[in-house]
Amino acid sequence: MALIPLTRPYVRRKEWDKALDLMMQDQWTPGELSEKLARDFARSWGCTEAWGFGNEASAMRYLWRSLGLLPGDKVILSPLANPLWAQVLKEWGAIVLWADTQSDCPVLDTANVKLLLEQNPRAVISDSSLGFLPDIITLKSFGVFLIEDVTHGWGGIRDQIPAGQGGDAVFISLGNESLITAGRGAVVGVRAAKHLGTFFTKKPLTDDLLPPPNAAIALGLWPQKEELVEKRKEHRHRLFQKLAKSHRQPHQEGDTEIAPPWFSLILVQGAREAQGYAERKGVECRAPFTGLAEALAECPNARYLALHTLIFPLPVMLTAKEEEILGKVLATLP
Repeated sequence: MALIPLTRPYVRRKEWDKALDLMMQDQWTPGELSEKLARDFARSWGCTEAWGFGNEASAMRYLWRSLGLLPGDKVILSPLANPLWAQVLKEWGAIVLWADTQSDCPVLDTANVKLLLEQNPRAVISDSSLGFLPDIITLKSFGVFLIEDVTHGWGGIRDQIPAGQGGDAVFISLGNESLITAGRGAVVGVRAAKHLGTFFTKKPLTDDLLPPPNAAIALGLWPQKEELVEKRKEHRHRLFQKLAKSHRQPHQEGDTEIAPPWFSLILVQGAREAQGYAERKGVECRAPFTGLAEALAECPNARYLALHTLIFPLPVMLTAKEEEILGKVLATLP
C-alpha cells in the first residue's frame, strides 16, 4: 500500500510550463533567473540584498564569509535546527554554543540564549523548526547578529512580525519541504548591511548560483505563495479538529499564526507504536529530529522533544480521500 508521503512538492503541470517558458527566453544571462528569484525574496523579506545558491552549504558559507566569521568565533544554535548549520560551522572552525529549546515547542528558549551571551557570540541562528516561530523581538533585543532560518516557518506570523522580517539576515532552503520549492538550493538575504561590510553586495560565482531550471520552477510557484500559505493553514486547522484529545501539538506562544510543512505531535509515550500504527493505516510518519548526541545531552528540553515528537503529512495538495485517512489516523492514534 502506498503511503501518503510526508513531503510532496507542489509543482503542477502549469508550473512546469512556466518554468520552460522562462528558460526558453533568450534574454536571460547566466545566473539571471537565480538573481530574479532572490530579488523577489528580498522584497518579501524587506532585505537590501539577496542571493540564490545551488545548495544550502554554499549559502551558509557565503553568509559566514560576509560576516567575517573567523575560526574560534562562537555562534548560538539549537540542537533541533537543520544539522547542516552545525556541520558547516564546525568545518569553518567556529564554535557552536548549544542553546536549549522551550520545553513544549522546538524553538529557542530566549532565557537560555541570554545566558550564553556572556560568551560573546558573533551570531544567533533562530530556526523555525516544524513551522513554529521563536520570540524574534526578544532575540533581536540582545544586539547579536540574528539569522532567521525560515525554511519551515515562512508564511507564518508572530506578534505582527512575518517570518523572515525580524532578523539581520534570512535563510530559506528551497528543498521539497519548502513552500516555494526549487528541488534544491537556498536563498540568503540580508537586512543589516552594516554588519557585513561590502562583501555581501558582490555577486557570487555563477557556478555557485541556483541553476536556471531550479530557479525557473521556484519562479513559477512565486505568484501563488499566498494561496499556498492559506491552504497549509486550512488543512492544519481541519486536521486539528479531528485530533484525539489525548494527544497534543507543540505549544506556540505569542500572538501567532503558523503555516507548518507537517502536522506535528508530542507523544508522552509510545511514539514508536504510534508511528507503526500510522504507517499500517497508509500514512507516512517519522521522528523529525536528528540532533547531535552531545548537543542533546546539554539541552534537556531539546532532547525530550527529539525523543517524543512525530510529524505527519500536511501537503498543500491534499485530496478529500487523503484528508479522510489522515483525520481517522489522528483521531484513533494510540
